[in-house]
Amino acid sequence: LRSQTFHIGAAMPQYEYEQVPGIDHLRRNIEDALTLKQVASVAHQFGRDQVLCEIFGVSGQDFGFEDAKWIGDFHLALGVNYFCPHLTLYSFTGDRKRDYPPTFSYHQPYWDRLSFINDYFARAGRITREGQFQTRALVLHPISSAWAFASRFEDCPEVDFYNRELVSLQDGLLGQHLDFDYGDEIILARHGRVEGRSLQVASHGSYEIVVVPPSFTWAAETVALLETFLAAGGRVIFVGQRPTAVNGETQDGRWAPLLGHVNARQVPNEPAAVAEALNGMGARDVSITGADGREIEPILCHHRRSGDKNIYFFCNTSRQTTYEARISLNASGSPSRCDMASGDMRPIAGHVSEGRLILSHRFEPVGSLAIVVDPEQTPAGRPADRREAARETLPTDWSFVRTHPNTLVLDTCRWALNDGPLGEPTPVWKVRRAAFDAAGLQEYWGIQPWVLTQKGITPSKTAKVEMRFSFKSEIDQPSAWLVVELAENFHIQLNGHEIPAERSQWQWDKKFRKMPVGSQIHKGQNELLLTTVYRPGVEIEDIFIVGDFATRQVGDNSYVIVPEPNMLTIGDWGAQGYHFYSGNMIYRRSIRCARQAGRRSVLRLNKPAGTLFEVRVNNQTVGLLGWQPWELDITDYLADQGNDLEIVVYGSLRNSFGPLHNKQYLEQGSNWWIGPGAFTDEDHWTDRYLFAPYGLLGGAELITFE
Repeated sequence: LRSQTFHIGAAMPQYEYEQVPGIDHLRRNIEDALTLKQVASVAHQFGRDQVLCEIFGVSGQDFGFEDAKWIGDFHLALGVNYFCPHLTLYSFTGDRKRDYPPTFSYHQPYWDRLSFINDYFARAGRITREGQFQTRALVLHPISSAWAFASRFEDCPEVDFYNRELVSLQDGLLGQHLDFDYGDEIILARHGRVEGRSLQVASHGSYEIVVVPPSFTWAAETVALLETFLAAGGRVIFVGQRPTAVNGETQDGRWAPLLGHVNARQVPNEPAAVAEALNGMGARDVSITGADGREIEPILCHHRRSGDKNIYFFCNTSRQTTYEARISLNASGSPSRCDMASGDMRPIAGHVSEGRLILSHRFEPVGSLAIVVDPEQTPAGRPADRREAARETLPTDWSFVRTHPNTLVLDTCRWALNDGPLGEPTPVWKVRRAAFDAAGLQEYWGIQPWVLTQKGITPSKTAKVEMRFSFKSEIDQPSAWLVVELAENFHIQLNGHEIPAERSQWQWDKKFRKMPVGSQIHKGQNELLLTTVYRPGVEIEDIFIVGDFATRQVGDNSYVIVPEPNMLTIGDWGAQGYHFYSGNMIYRRSIRCARQAGRRSVLRLNKPAGTLFEVRVNNQTVGLLGWQPWELDITDYLADQGNDLEIVVYGSLRNSFGPLHNKQYLEQGSNWWIGPGAFTDEDHWTDRYLFAPYGLLGGAELITFE
């Protein structure tokens, strides 16, 4: 409420005028249910079946498919069903690579598999826009109480109080599976009316129960609407602090008849009390309980109705906990599951108890379930159990194949400006800033380069830049290439040998020139010299040695080129010689598992680390694993004997492009603000390299079920 009050006044009234109402979601979290429910509510009320979100930005290059599903499912369950991923870069050069990553583009090693998650969202988005959202409850939005106490000149704890109380009520309702829409007062004044015992909002909103959250004041038009609604037989629940003002002025006499009305209830702002009141008014359509009979709060549900069919989308918002759930629906008929990864529709087991359809489902962490209930069909009965018959842990050593060259990042150099003395080893980003300033451009720092071009802004001074990079190799003349952004803008020497700016080969981005240098690398210390005259468009960036080699850490922050290992073991591949690697890895081995009549063989990955995983048996792709459970039935791909298994671990750009030196990676995990500043943040800087883990961290096992 605070941010809306001080920046835009109120968000909800503005959505009325958007053909596709939309919001923005930033970082790797699911912390903004209020924003989602606000926009979805207006969309429901005005019959807008698509709700847009710019999504996934500021999450970092190691953002994986499970991360996307976790955030995306949260949005889908709360009514936001149309995603605009941030971002797809045409070019990865210069500052662009730091523009609030990740980039979903050909630069990523999973690019040719990105359709897997996009197809999931396309299907999930379609099923969550079919028909009409189902709820009986409207929660009045109390932003006018925030307005009443807002001040730019004084502290206003009341604003934060009403925000906390609203979010507490909201999260309690969602956790109790008592979904609702928000009612904005400006929209209600324009489009609210009472018809029969229902409160109608715009063309599609229809509610039998109104919930008044903790509040101080409401608009006179809202109070009049409540009076009419109660008189017509509608039901109202006052939660927590009771309002005492109308249009910001105390009017206890106006509120007393409403609070004491026979169709009104007053309850504390506690989930159990609010749920009991709503249940007593017949508001519960969905119940999702555990073995203890309590609602499983981390599981969310979105309910729609299309014709005579009921549509439900469920998701587990926990990333750690598996739930065995009993789902009780106020619906009749046969349930079918929509597999949103494949598009298949299959009947699932269910039975009727006390007039409600009962399902059982195991929700893995980040798991989801989409079902359609057809009233013309009969439920298929209770689900059959499967029993584990055998389990085999696969050996720890694997043969492997890299799909991309390995990488050594060179992000520190000694440097000089305009033929001055060489400075101490310095991060390249500081050299970039120094060159920008030396060119007389310091007042334009942070302005996009194309803006400088459009405005005709050019350097006012000459800034000749010399950068000397050093690295060690334990291999003489390895298979290796030097990668420099727009290398044609530099004069390059390696160990005194001229390196021509090759344009025919590229790495990562088509403007990242890839030049063969293996014949110039010798055992011991090697030195690269890059010189240029800086101007906008000359990218002073980290440089890279890529090729067929491994790396070994020497000291806290130094890495040398060494021969590659023959095998990989389970665990992080970084510590095994691939610290800066930003490609995919294929793990290979033979397995003794054979097809057996009446039994199913399942491959399970234990704590895998990557953006996506692909399983192949006997050179055939069995399937992709983008999220938990990390298991796949491989039975139909097994030969009678002698089977070859491959597991492809898809990586990301993270360990080549960082941020590699920001301690917030250790302090805050993945949910921190990863934008341009994260790469140059001196307050959190460390010279150590901080890598994301990749690989089969916990190995794999084969489980046989019967």
